[in-house]
Amino acid sequence: HRSLEASWSSDARKQIIGGLTLSTLEEDFGGHTRGVAATFDFQVSRRWSLFLSPRVDWTRRDAQYVDTISDPLATGTFGRRHIFAPLEQTEASLEARLNYGFSANLTLELYTQGLVAGGDYGAPKEFLQPRGYRFATYGSDLGTISRSGASYAVDPDGGGPAQAFDVEDLSFTSRSLRVNAVLRWEFRPGSTLYAVWQQERLNPLLMENFSVSNATSSIFDAKSRNVFAVKMSYWFNL
Repeated sequence: HRSLEASWSSDARKQIIGGLTLSTLEEDFGGHTRGVAATFDFQVSRRWSLFLSPRVDWTRRDAQYVDTISDPLATGTFGRRHIFAPLEQTEASLEARLNYGFSANLTLELYTQGLVAGGDYGAPKEFLQPRGYRFATYGSDLGTISRSGASYAVDPDGGGPAQAFDVEDLSFTSRSLRVNAVLRWEFRPGSTLYAVWQQERLNPLLMENFSVSNATSSIFDAKSRNVFAVKMSYWFNL
């Protein structure tokens, strides 16, 4: 593996502080991950502050593990067929924190984290040799393959004695959102009332043509799970 990272940040004495990080990771067999991350810290008022941290990562792997199929005829790999597939993956996230003071005794803290990710798996292929890095793609290098819905029907020797099997297409889309809000009121010295709201959304519906913008806009298509709680602490002066 070879990695490289470059970072920049603005003057920490300013009211608005920014940062940028670029990273790359090169894997031994052609895969790589590229990343861009930024931070924005707004301290423009004693009453409120805002922190934003967006990030995007792009990953490509030539051979991502998919499944293992038992087959006594696969003598070169000790009776098992190890299935891999190329993978293209994009992941974007945003973390945000807002603190707001209505007064010295009444404050609001808001935290939210959004994440969208999409992974596209290519045609499955079989690992050929221990201690090596050689594969045979079904349908072109080895056997036959046909697609039906979200899986592939594979005959590893094209009508020979080996048992045919199915391989699931593991392509995925994920969209999630988490929000936490805490209202804090110190209604008398040492006594505090907390009102808490939490919301979670998860939308795993597969997108055929993934894009960060389209995935982000469909986060709110998912049903929300909301939790409300109230907590109070009271100081007894005995």
